[in-house]
Amino acid sequence: MFNKMLVAIDGSDMSAKALDAAVHLAKEQQAELSILHVGREAVVTTSSLTGIVYVPEHFIDEIRNEVKKEGLKILENAKEKAAEKGVQA
Repeated sequence: MFNKMLVAIDGSDMSAKALDAAVHLAKEQQAELSILHVGREAVVTTSSLTGIVYVPEHFIDEIRNEVKKEGLKILENAKEKAAEKGVQA
């Protein structure tokens, strides 16, 4: 029935359940499973006095790198979880 499947995860408990369901279904259907993670949005607050926010460029790069590292860790854990069930992701 399914040849290819895609599951989106964000590291939450609900996405872990979605991953479990996708892995089960992929194994049952002998389908190719792709796992997608989209990094969280960084929230920046403004000064109540000026309304202006200045974030130095190196901080933005640090935030991006941390979001990327977190996402890669989430994806690697999901891949290992799928492999434990005999599903290549």
